Amino acid sequence: MVKNPFPSSVRKIAVPAPAGIPDRKRLDDSLALLHSFGIETVPGRHIFAESGESYFASSKENRAEDFNAFLHDPSIDLILCARGGYGSMQILPLIDWETLRRRNLPVVGFSDITAIHLAMLRKKAGIPIASQMAARLSAALADKRTADSMERAIGLAFHPETASFREVADLSPVGNAGDAKGKIICANLTMLTALTGTGYLPSFRNKIVILEDIGEPPRKLDRALVQLLLAETFSCVSAVLFGDYTDCGTPEEHRRIFERFAAETDVPVYSGLNFGHGIPSLSFLCGEDAAIRSNTLFCRG
Repeated sequence: MVKNPFPSSVRKIAVPAPAGIPDRKRLDDSLALLHSFGIETVPGRHIFAESGESYFASSKENRAEDFNAFLHDPSIDLILCARGGYGSMQILPLIDWETLRRRNLPVVGFSDITAIHLAMLRKKAGIPIASQMAARLSAALADKRTADSMERAIGLAFHPETASFREVADLSPVGNAGDAKGKIICANLTMLTALTGTGYLPSFRNKIVILEDIGEPPRKLDRALVQLLLAETFSCVSAVLFGDYTDCGTPEEHRRIFERFAAETDVPVYSGLNFGHGIPSLSFLCGEDAAIRSNTLFCRG
């Protein structure tokens, strides 16, 4: 039986597409699965609208309208983004941040949704959860480790006071090793780089930063990391953890890139975390407390 990762208090889930257009069959399968859990779903009105570009679900105005409509609907318990792709950063100036701050709604997603999550942290609005999205929910929940981790992160968002620390994952040190503690921030590497220099980045001071990416050639990963180093984005973080880099070259190329990065920073750097576009993939509440001890990541829940 597929596990329901959502707490019993989540009875109605909104499904907007802030970025790319989702696969209709996969989305329908996932919505049917949510219905089997007894959860009502409300897809965005413009989720399959024409945009003029194949990589947008709709115009930025329509995508923002759907997102804001859910913020204003008091019956919505959680926002589960349909998919990533590209386009979330376009709607940042159009999001009703004050209402999101007041509602304090959880927003679930990763990859391109990083743009919204980072802005949420900057503006102290809502609860960003880096986890699986609607378009591949059925496949993700079929994997026990992925489902258990999603349940942990979402449950922590609703009941943070009841969780104690436990071992979450073993890590592989890259260059500088060492213990660390801090609050987690998850990000897609390309999106984090794209937002550098904007008013939508939070402080990374004393944070454990988890990075992933997909479909980027190794030289672009290297370039993004160099840009972030030059911008001193990681100058005061507690640690950097590299997650999955799907279709981004070979493991050997990743190792060399990560080692060059580690050589340019004094903070602990680790790789081998199952987070990103692969399965299994772990989930995290952005802003949750975490610790690294003896090459092991500990989180609450």
